Amino acid sequence: MSFIDFLNPVLNPTLGPLMSIPNPWNLLFLSLLITLVMTLLYKFLTDQKLMKELKDDMKELQKEMKMLKDNPEKMMEVHRKS
Repeated sequence: MSFIDFLNPVLNPTLGPLMSIPNPWNLLFLSLLITLVMTLLYKFLTDQKLMKELKDDMKELQKEMKMLKDNPEKMMEVHRKS
């Protein structure tokens, strides 16, 4: 028994109706569906407040490094801090 024989009873009832849609559209629909599911999972399974704080911290450090690009020693100090 191969792996495909195992997947056929699982995927055929769920994705079988998708095969009745013309060829490029079924791929597009499946891609959009997977993208939606992954986006929702990411949104609800991660700590969004922490992600925003980290993003803001990174922006602040990048701003500091841009201001210090003429002073390599200070820039390396800021880089080590990150």
